[in-house]
Amino acid sequence: AAAVAAGMVPLALGSDAAGSLRTPAAACGVFGLMPDFGRVPHGNDRPDAFINTHPFSFLGPITRSVEDAALMLDVMAGPDDRDPFTRPAREESYRTALRDPVEDLRVAYSPDLGVCPLVDDVREAVDGLVDELRGTVATVDRVDPDLPGWEAAHEPLATLLQARYRGIYDAFREDQGVDILDRREEVTDEVVSRVEKSLELSAGDVRRAERRRTTVYDAVQDLFADYDLLVSATLSVPAFDIDSPPTAIDGESVHPVHGFTLTWPFNLTGNPTASVPAGRVDGLPVGLQVTGRRGGDDTVVAAGAACERLAPWDDAYPVDPR
Repeated sequence: AAAVAAGMVPLALGSDAAGSLRTPAAACGVFGLMPDFGRVPHGNDRPDAFINTHPFSFLGPITRSVEDAALMLDVMAGPDDRDPFTRPAREESYRTALRDPVEDLRVAYSPDLGVCPLVDDVREAVDGLVDELRGTVATVDRVDPDLPGWEAAHEPLATLLQARYRGIYDAFREDQGVDILDRREEVTDEVVSRVEKSLELSAGDVRRAERRRTTVYDAVQDLFADYDLLVSATLSVPAFDIDSPPTAIDGESVHPVHGFTLTWPFNLTGNPTASVPAGRVDGLPVGLQVTGRRGGDDTVVAAGAACERLAPWDDAYPVDPR
């Protein structure tokens, strides 16, 4: 994302199991698109071809413009029989979605998804872009999805990530002869922590997490019974030093990895989502997260293009020295 923003590369590929595509896109002021689950195949992802549902993990483009993302997605997307979750090929180019009308779209606006504290300046930035959007779409209503509290909603994600890391740990040991815990100084503390916790998981823990995940899934899908899009902040804070993630927001303690992100709920549900540049706070980028119905990534592209027309961000980038 930083390389795209700096003009070092025109396009980049991101992967996302809890926000790893959208979070850097928001922090760097670029467009990051997480298309429908299975739209971009993981291909020959072995030895575990089924790992990418624990939680839903996506591949997608990171670009300076929505048009570049649509072009890149046209190349990346398509069926692959080596991926058990691959989606059929689309009949139309994603570039046609750039011009799709948005006048009839019904938008639910939940700046913090009802679960995450937001810095006032970030709220003002996303409010501003949503106000611009309000005059373009059919309706914008202030609505929160009926999610359980942060802890209850996040717990299934944490458990499923631990289960995912158990698979990675076992694969390294069995296929590479490498025990990550014997070489912990070579990996991050977060990886070590997830692996250690994974060794304590039971099958019952994973199934209970999937039941709680279903509660999050239903809350999001219930909202989409009445709306075409759900928009929120991508991060609850502006970009920060990579070595100093926020541990508190307005005096409220937050989880040091996911407590300032609003990305991870959609890795539990599989909805297509994008982070759209929404301005800056003290020179630091802020992102607006645009989420669509399952199977509606073309609507997310259309909405992202509408936001770009309303509040262009290309002048925020360094001039290309070439």
